[in-house]
Amino acid sequence: MKGKYQIHHMKKNYPVKVIPHNIFLEKGRTHDSLSLHWHRSLEFVLILGDPMIIWKEGTKHQLKHGDLLMINSEESHEFLLENNGNYQGVTLIVSYEFLKKQIPQLDHYMFSLEKADERTDQFTELLVSLRDIYLSEDPWTTFLLQSKASEIMYLLFSHCLQEHQISTQQSKYAQRYKTVIGYINAHFTEPITLAEAAATVHLNPEFFSRNFKSYIGISFKDYLKKVRLNKAIRELLTTEKNLTEIAYTSGFADHKAFINAFKTAYAATPSQYRRQFKSTKSKKEY
Repeated sequence: MKGKYQIHHMKKNYPVKVIPHNIFLEKGRTHDSLSLHWHRSLEFVLILGDPMIIWKEGTKHQLKHGDLLMINSEESHEFLLENNGNYQGVTLIVSYEFLKKQIPQLDHYMFSLEKADERTDQFTELLVSLRDIYLSEDPWTTFLLQSKASEIMYLLFSHCLQEHQISTQQSKYAQRYKTVIGYINAHFTEPITLAEAAATVHLNPEFFSRNFKSYIGISFKDYLKKVRLNKAIRELLTTEKNLTEIAYTSGFADHKAFINAFKTAYAATPSQYRRQFKSTKSKKEY
């Protein structure tokens, strides 16, 4: 089983996301993001604290301080952590959409650090720099982050790219769900149904429903709700729209359905979540 499909949202026109491990884990994000999952983005994981175990495509990787692991698009992986571990380090997520623009035939290629062993130290230094810049108080960090990210992109494309052969059956299976995910991401604000999604890949709805959950890790209904909630979160924290507007623009049937889904997912109402965010942001600013 591939595990849950994970969604990564990047800043507009910015192809990477920097995730310092200590900050990430302090926020308690230890379930969906660490249990078995997959995504289309490329991921670098640099360990700088206690050892960490990562399962990637069924292979166990025991990583110690200074080790670097690359996770390619659609490779299932899982992080195994001890509750009292001192997990430092950084993860870099590179947008699939960005990579696809650079390499239209991206799905026929993969990236490998083994192909560029002599460049590993350069990757490590750049990732450490990205983490330190991200954590700094400098208001102009975006420029430095873009500079370091560009260096990583250069090393990636010039030294780590290799052709990746997959079977026709695997390719067809993966493409089927890429098509469905693309359809959901494009139409989640509409009242789309499981039958409509199944029709995009010419499958019987019952067969589609079973296989969607097996491949993605959650049901079609829950995945659609997750996409809508991700949209709602961004609206909630970056706009002054009222809850009814957010419910409508995020694809929920009504205000009540939005609040119930939000409370189930985040153990707080949207209003409580917004107030908490503003309070935390205010404290950081002062």
